[in-house]
Amino acid sequence: MTRMKKRLLYRGPSCPHLGRRHPGPRGGARTGRWLAPTGQGTGCGKPSLFSVESLIGRGAAVDRQGVVSEVDRGRLYRTEGLILHRTDFGEADRLLAVYTPRYGLLRLLAKGARKPTSRKAGHVEPFTCVSLLVARGRNLDIVSQVEMLEPFRRLRENLELASLSYYVAELITGFTEEGDSNPPLFDLTVATLSRLCGARDPTLALRFFELRALGLLGYQPQLFLCITCQAQLEPVANYFYPAAGGVLCPRHGEGFPDAVPLALPTFKVLRYMQTHPWDQVGALRIRPETHLDLESVLQSFIVYQLERRLRSVDFIHRLRREAKV
Repeated sequence: MTRMKKRLLYRGPSCPHLGRRHPGPRGGARTGRWLAPTGQGTGCGKPSLFSVESLIGRGAAVDRQGVVSEVDRGRLYRTEGLILHRTDFGEADRLLAVYTPRYGLLRLLAKGARKPTSRKAGHVEPFTCVSLLVARGRNLDIVSQVEMLEPFRRLRENLELASLSYYVAELITGFTEEGDSNPPLFDLTVATLSRLCGARDPTLALRFFELRALGLLGYQPQLFLCITCQAQLEPVANYFYPAAGGVLCPRHGEGFPDAVPLALPTFKVLRYMQTHPWDQVGALRIRPETHLDLESVLQSFIVYQLERRLRSVDFIHRLRREAKV
């Protein structure tokens, strides 16, 4: 018996179980776990040397029967997260893609989450903000506890909002990886899902998210100085060139075949979104043609950076076409 295990002994009258390994199933091997010295469930009425809380603080885990097993404290960590995507795994589990402020994008396994009686079942829906207690695993980290912080239920009840939310999720998974700590981007993503639920113009909220997320990820397009000559851009018909990283003045834009003309209203809205908070941007009333131009400009920039087109964009366009029929 090690010194640590001896210190877990009960202070007071002797107890027949404490200080010994818990007997395993009848006829089977011992569990290798140590009984919690709480004086409860052992026939002892005296207070224990250490409370269960102190044992957990020392790196011990307690199961429902009050049995304590010594584990490394580094195995468990708690984090807030956004569930971006989920897939079925095995017979009753779910594999979750969770975006967190500290750990970046995580792939987590929620064991038994597909069972009707599971406490996790209603807390691992897409586009929900949750608090997680996670145990590190050999291949996949495992969700031990989950508590819902914000359900964003309307995003799953409305098909158009669901498509926009899937686009937000795909954008995050495309630009981030595990270990990419970016709390401002996490806060922006949570705020965007909230805005999609109640904004007067959800599409504008999406354009605001795209532009601000690009800045937080280090891909902010240059909208105030010409990429080539560094001259201050005037409120005229300039050119947008994704390969150069932003806007070109009329004189230099004509020299690049791939540079596209940038309409003045679109140019003004882009600069306004880049420099003003959402409270002011959300009050803008934008014409449909300007909306389409904004989407085209930002999509061309995102596709150039990711070197691929996001699949959710095609689904959003399909919904629009069907809505017009």
